[in-house]
Amino acid sequence: HVKENDGSLALRTRIFEYNTTNNQWYQRGQILADESSSDLGASLWLSADGSMIALGGTNIARIMFFDKSEKKWVQFGQDLRSDIDDAKVNLGLSSEGSTLAISFQD
Repeated sequence: HVKENDGSLALRTRIFEYNTTNNQWYQRGQILADESSSDLGASLWLSADGSMIALGGTNIARIMFFDKSEKKWVQFGQDLRSDIDDAKVNLGLSSEGSTLAISFQD
């Protein structure tokens, strides 16, 4: 969690890649929760090649891809939202990142 200016806590998701040459982990960008969901990243699913990530939070799911030229995570499409107040999100992303399963539960 990261403390925001207003004193609230927001979730920060960091993704790391392992370098087998020197046996070290390197951060591959970070994703900060925003005003749409302070707990975005409470549930997540990463594609097999690490290029796409599905993030879930209360009432929201978001897909992002890693832009190698910009070296940052970029949102893919629009946020997917639940009609249920305070719904918990469960996610599943196919290994190639082309199919997403979402369940919202109250």
